[in-house]
Amino acid sequence: MTTFDQLFESVEDSPQLLAEEVKFQIAHMIEDNMALSGMSKADLAEKLDCSRAYVTKALRGDNNFSILGLSKMAKALDAELTVALVPKAAMQHMQELFEDVIRHRAEKERKEAMIHAFSKAPANGNVFKLRECYDQNALSA
Repeated sequence: MTTFDQLFESVEDSPQLLAEEVKFQIAHMIEDNMALSGMSKADLAEKLDCSRAYVTKALRGDNNFSILGLSKMAKALDAELTVALVPKAAMQHMQELFEDVIRHRAEKERKEAMIHAFSKAPANGNVFKLRECYDQNALSA
């Protein structure tokens, strides 16, 4: 009997799985651009001169886009279309950098929240020392 993990390993590096991942990435990018511009599915369908069902299909990740179709989508969304083939090693490094940035932002937000909380707290000896310590950390962050 084959387990899910075994099945996944057998297709993990397949072009078919990569194609599905790319379709979902494109769908999310379309959705993000629509949200940024306040565009509805009906608005996008009108700009593309297509049915609302086509837009829905694209947003589900069910569409095999052509380069022309992606170009039309980018134009309708007033967005730039870029394509990149990035070596896997570089992608792994970029992912690590991205994770570091996210961790740094979360730590900075946590410090800012603590500083804000301390600024509202009554000033007794311990709170004053903590507030001073966090102020120094905030300046160095």
